[in-house]
Amino acid sequence: ALRVLGDLVATLQEDIVQAQAELSQILQAGLSHQSAKVKTASLLLVCHIVGEAEKKAWAPLLGTTGVLVQVMQQLAQAGEETLLQECIQAFIEA
Repeated sequence: ALRVLGDLVATLQEDIVQAQAELSQILQAGLSHQSAKVKTASLLLVCHIVGEAEKKAWAPLLGTTGVLVQVMQQLAQAGEETLLQECIQAFIEA
């Protein structure tokens, strides 16, 4: 579901950004989830938002930077190379 939401950011950008409280809850739950795939999908969602929205809309997401780096470190430690590469690519493109 998080990946689908990420794919829809370009189309539903205003709606997603306006639902900031809900988005915050979703991201917090996703980034703290046990599953590497859920954490990755959450990180990718942040990157999609940063890549598509105006700075004032994504500026509150700057607070997630440390957590995003931790997710990538966890992926590296767990040997999740495919997920890590996907995250790094999204981070660069954002």
